[in-house]
Amino acid sequence: MSEREKKLRFYATAPKAGAKKIHRFINGDFVPFWVATLRGKAVTLDSGRDLLTRDEAINEARAFRQSCRDDLAKIEGDP
Repeated sequence: MSEREKKLRFYATAPKAGAKKIHRFINGDFVPFWVATLRGKAVTLDSGRDLLTRDEAINEARAFRQSCRDDLAKIEGDP
């Protein structure tokens, strides 16, 4: 099993999608944002997007997990 397959399996089998609140320093103020998490690690499909709500972050984590499942299925389906 390649390193990529191990990482895909790690995220594809994550039992729960989560979100964590972070703060960025923008124009002299701390601005809250949310990050999508799987197994305690921040994940994203689109790195340029700021997630403003917890629900957006959880949906992003779910989409990332599904993307890993799809990629893993493609790899395992190839002979």
